[in-house]
Order: sequence, then C-alpha cells, then structure tokens
Amino acid sequence: MAKDDYNVVVFKILTYLYACLKMKALFEDNVFRQIIDKQQVSDEYLADILHIMTEEGLIVGLVFTMTWGIHTFWHLIAITS
Repeated sequence: MAKDDYNVVVFKILTYLYACLKMKALFEDNVFRQIIDKQQVSDEYLADILHIMTEEGLIVGLVFTMTWGIHTFWHLIAITS
C-alpha cells in the first residue's frame, strides 16, 4: 500500500487519536501533521479523508465548510469511543 492510501492514512490518524484518548499523548497539531506525513498527503486530500471519517462515525469534533468546492475544516478532533 502507498503511504497516501486511504486506509494507511486512516490507520495513522486513529492510532494517534487513540494514544491521545488513553492519555499517552497530548494532541498537538504539528505532531498530527508529522504522523500523517504531510509530504505525501495534500491538505485537500486530508480534508476529504477527515470528512469521510466523520461521516463514518470514526472521529468527532470537526466542523467542515465548503469553499470553492473544497472541504476545509476547523478542528477539535477526537476519536469516538
């Protein structure tokens, strides 16, 4: 699987959020972006993945807006329990 494959990115996001849930890590935006590997995943693709994860009930706390046909988001992100 490629580093930017949907399932790989979702796994990385959920793993990090689970560590935050278990209080093994404090959510930090810069760490979150490093884990996702921002060189491999564009902002637009990440927004789409996070939107899908929200719709699937995997994560909560994101507010999405649509600007020029592109999902943008504000985040207070957490894994669902």
